Amino acid sequence: MSAIARKIVFLIGEDWFFKSHFLPMGRAARDSGFEVIVLTKPGRCRTELEAEGFRVVYVEFSRNALDAFSIFATIRRIARVLTQERPAVLHNLALKFALLGTIAGRLSGVPGIVNSITGLGHLVVARSVHMRILRWALWRVLPLVLNTPSSHLVFENADDAELAIRHHWTRRARIDILPGAGVDTRHYVALPDPPTAPVRVAVVCRMLWQKGVDTAIEAKRILDQRGISGELWLVGNPDPDNPHAYSPSQLEAWSKQPGVKWLGFVADIREVWRQCHIAIAPSRGGEGLPRSLIEAAACGRPLVATDVPGIRDITRTGINGFLIPPDDPDALADALESLIRDTSLRIAYGTASRRIAEAEYQESRVAEKVAALYDRASGNTRTLAP
Repeated sequence: MSAIARKIVFLIGEDWFFKSHFLPMGRAARDSGFEVIVLTKPGRCRTELEAEGFRVVYVEFSRNALDAFSIFATIRRIARVLTQERPAVLHNLALKFALLGTIAGRLSGVPGIVNSITGLGHLVVARSVHMRILRWALWRVLPLVLNTPSSHLVFENADDAELAIRHHWTRRARIDILPGAGVDTRHYVALPDPPTAPVRVAVVCRMLWQKGVDTAIEAKRILDQRGISGELWLVGNPDPDNPHAYSPSQLEAWSKQPGVKWLGFVADIREVWRQCHIAIAPSRGGEGLPRSLIEAAACGRPLVATDVPGIRDITRTGINGFLIPPDDPDALADALESLIRDTSLRIAYGTASRRIAEAEYQESRVAEKVAALYDRASGNTRTLAP
């Protein structure tokens, strides 16, 4: 294959999101001999990505514009770059770019297209009339766009893959299930249970309604009423492009409550887990596989999370934590009370989390599967050890 044909373009909404969640995929492609191009809107991480040997191409587009003019303009801009670059593989990250990127890729003749559906987000959680209409329309458009021999779909959990098959987005043979990009367990090392009191609980996520941060706040209030001391840390920023983000004023108001801290973005999440004892994810659903939980598990933290697709893959009741129903602050408070009161249980569950991270979510193993996928998409084949 010629050098120019060994290009791969990653299409994603934000360069920081590629850096935080998909850097191992880029490295796997680079180490397999691909020239890596990250195609995204202007952002703040160009220098870090170029230091990895990647090329960054910025294009203007809105993540949330749904009018026909904006959609066609975005497709045209993407297609223009793809026509110039002539990659062997286009990897679209997230549902919106799976749709727009696949159209642009087909128009520009990209031979292999990989679409990572990194969770269905508010689309499957919301029950408004508007979202129901949008969901109805997408379920009919996606098979027309994605169900082609050149398109490969990647999901982070089996539940989302089965939904895609049920709605005929593609055939089962064109689907891969990968646990995100994995984590480097040499970087995210097992940390001891912090010796300091009170017990600290952290939710690490974008500050969005579907992440259930308000449920965590209510669970903290219930624990206070029971006389159970502890702190709740909210780690992450609101997403200004997401209409369902909590406002900064709301987050600041919560952080003024006793025992609640909003830290915003933390560059090195290991610093959070050095100081916090328990990881929670009170999500309402629409997740792929939260990287924050994999990182927490690798750092040896017990998990308390809702029983929804993706999250239930890594959180296992009676092994490394508790699964609870969504929108149930009482159940969240009950699980937290058990872990706050019982240090030995907390440590045992944290040890199990670390074992699960090492056995199932190791970055190097996921990278092998990613490299094999890119070879298939580009027309090469690679034998992968079971």
